[in-house]
Amino acid sequence: MITDRTAQDVARWKELRDKGWVKMSPAEQSEWMGEMKGRYAHTDMNRVESAVEALSARFVESGYLDTHLTVKTNWNLWSVPTMADMVRYLGNVRTLRELVPTYPTTPDIPDGTPKMDHNLANDIEQILVDLDNILSQIPQGYYYAGEIMAGEV
Repeated sequence: MITDRTAQDVARWKELRDKGWVKMSPAEQSEWMGEMKGRYAHTDMNRVESAVEALSARFVESGYLDTHLTVKTNWNLWSVPTMADMVRYLGNVRTLRELVPTYPTTPDIPDGTPKMDHNLANDIEQILVDLDNILSQIPQGYYYAGEIMAGEV
């Protein structure tokens, strides 16, 4: 997950976009074709949707969620998310975040469909990182609570 995008990353992406492919050096073209943090692309959408899918399955398995969330993991270079896609995309992250208590530092997802920027992109992926950590820690709580095996006390 990518949680450290900056305004400088976005500025670099815009600089190369405005320069245009033909005027880019080979090094810049290589950079453009790579995973630029300043660009929110289909690869980011697929990474987040896949993480949501995996977390959804873990929440179902743990009994926190009744059914798996609907995701789309086949975004491609030419995919353009619709408003309905973004409502679902952000709604899935919001739904997962609300299932368990989170860390005080876990970001919120604003209501509605806020404009995607580097801060929101970081927040989305940080929420998923935090939820993965929390789900991994839940079984350890049984040891601390003295509930390893029923009837042992």
